[in-house]
Amino acid sequence: MELSAAAWAVADLGLDDMLDAGQVVVQAPAPARATSGGMASTALLAHVAVAKFAWHLPLYRQTQMFAGQGIDLDRATLTNWVGRVAWWLRPLYERLLGHIRSHDYVFCDETPLRRLDPGRGKTKVCQIWSQAVDHRPWRGPSPPAAGYVYAEGRRASEVTTQLAAFSGVLHVDGYAAYKSLAKARRTGKPIRLVFCLAHARRASSCRCSRRPSPRPRRRSSPGSGRSMRSRRASTVCRPQIDAQSAKPKPDRS
Repeated sequence: MELSAAAWAVADLGLDDMLDAGQVVVQAPAPARATSGGMASTALLAHVAVAKFAWHLPLYRQTQMFAGQGIDLDRATLTNWVGRVAWWLRPLYERLLGHIRSHDYVFCDETPLRRLDPGRGKTKVCQIWSQAVDHRPWRGPSPPAAGYVYAEGRRASEVTTQLAAFSGVLHVDGYAAYKSLAKARRTGKPIRLVFCLAHARRASSCRCSRRPSPRPRRRSSPGSGRSMRSRRASTVCRPQIDAQSAKPKPDRS
C-alpha cells in the first residue's frame, strides 16, 4: 500500500497512532494499464485490433472514423496499440500452436499473402501457413483449433521449422516440401503424410508422374491469321447445336 504525500507529511506527528485511528488518507496504487503511459482500455485495444484484422479496416480508415466522432487519434498511436496487443497475445498464440502440434493428426496448408514492400512501390508475395485440428467428425475429445503462421516464403525450411516438434499424421496437399519433410523424418519423430482424394489421384496417376513432352508448334496455313492448332481448338470448343432445335435461316433472295 502506497501512502499519499499528505500521509508522509504527518509521519512525525504519530503516524502509527493516526493510522490506527483512521485519520490519515491512504491512496491505493493506480491499476496497471494495457499500454505503458497510456489511458487506452483493453476494450478499445480489442476494438482496434479486431477492426483491422477481422473486418479489414486499415488504421488510417479507423483514424478517420474516430475523427468523425470528434476523437483525434494519430495513426502512429493506433500502430503502437496494435503492437502492444500482439505482445499481450503472443503467449496465448504460442500456447495455441503448441496445442495443435501436440495432436497426432494435424491439417497443414499454405496460401499466398501480399504485403506492402516499403521502398519498392509494390507489394511482395508472402505466405500464411495454416495448421488446424478438428476431431468433431469422429467425436474426439479435443475442441477444434486453428493457428496461422506468417512466413516470407514457402520453402521446405519453413515446414521443417514449424513442425519440428510434431510427430504423427499430417494432412496436406501434394507440395514437395511436405514429402521431403516426411522423407527426412522417418526416424526419431516420424511424420506420415495423408493426401486428400484429388491429390491422391494425382500422385498415383501415371500422367502426373512424368512430364509430358511439349507438342511441336504447327505452322500457320497461308493466308490465315492463326495456326491450324488454334483453329482446331476453337472448332472443338464451339457449342454443338441440335439440328432440330436450330432456327432456319431467313431467305434473303
